[in-house]
Amino acid sequence: MARFSQRNTRLARQRESAVFRSVLMPLSTLVGMVGLLAVALIFFDHLINKRWETEAFAVATTAALLPVALLLFRWMRGHFNRQLENP
Repeated sequence: MARFSQRNTRLARQRESAVFRSVLMPLSTLVGMVGLLAVALIFFDHLINKRWETEAFAVATTAALLPVALLLFRWMRGHFNRQLENP
């Protein structure tokens, strides 16, 4: 039996995938880039001032990993499944 054999489920998942692809993924990529920049600045600050901001590093790392988490979520929901494209 196909994963998306019911039409309503397939259409709902197609709409969900479109929203993720067009809205959430670009936003998460932007947040991820800001997180990577923040991680780099925290490391640079550590090299210069010899201090370590644990809380800021945790927030920046979480922001940097957000696109990976959303990609994993999309994969688990079946957004990349070929059966989703069938009419």
